[in-house]
Amino acid sequence: MFEVQGKRVKTDNPFGAGCDNACIYCYAPQQGKRHKKSCYLCGEFRPHFHLERVRRNNYGKDNIWFVESLGDMWGYWVDIHHQQMVMEKCRYADKSNQFYFCTKNPNGYVHYFEVYPDDIRDNFYFGFTLETNREIATHISKAPSPSTRLYNMKMFVDKNPLAKIFVSIEPVMAFDLEAMNNSIKALEPEFVYIGHDNHHHELPDARTDDVLRLIDRMEKYTEVRKKTIRQVFN
Repeated sequence: MFEVQGKRVKTDNPFGAGCDNACIYCYAPQQGKRHKKSCYLCGEFRPHFHLERVRRNNYGKDNIWFVESLGDMWGYWVDIHHQQMVMEKCRYADKSNQFYFCTKNPNGYVHYFEVYPDDIRDNFYFGFTLETNREIATHISKAPSPSTRLYNMKMFVDKNPLAKIFVSIEPVMAFDLEAMNNSIKALEPEFVYIGHDNHHHELPDARTDDVLRLIDRMEKYTEVRKKTIRQVFN
């Protein structure tokens, strides 16, 4: 798990392991298989909800939590009442904690906060994955297209100006430099994660020099948190 300013980011998975985005580079299905004996649905990587995890979890104090690292709690398949139970738990946690949420379905943010507009908190960070500004082949991912994600994330930001957001450019795929940078800049993110695929999934990886140029541009207006940057020349 990654760190922020030397502090380990903890994970909480109230929706277990399971997702319908079907991204070929995702590590979560393998993680889910490790839990098959205790949860068949996790082992099969089918979306579901663990009410008992919501009831038992104590977030403590002064921690950074990534909520739902093994699925997408904002996907169209997720029951909004289950989302609300998780958000309520986060709202009532000690305010010294930070909570990170990330999705490939930012329309889920739009829909949820139309119903629960008061669930924005200063210690909540709402992220989305944007591997590229180009279209992604369906054999790589069945998540909404990057253009759809950008449109919905901008809608969420415009409707919820107090929301703190971030962008995850992981794994970074070949992109159009100026269009990619301008799209991210328009969202005014608190920070951006960026890194290559490091598990050899034969993706259309972005060239290293393009990645470094993008980082240089983004660092002019936001914090850039660099992950694995590989040498890619083609």
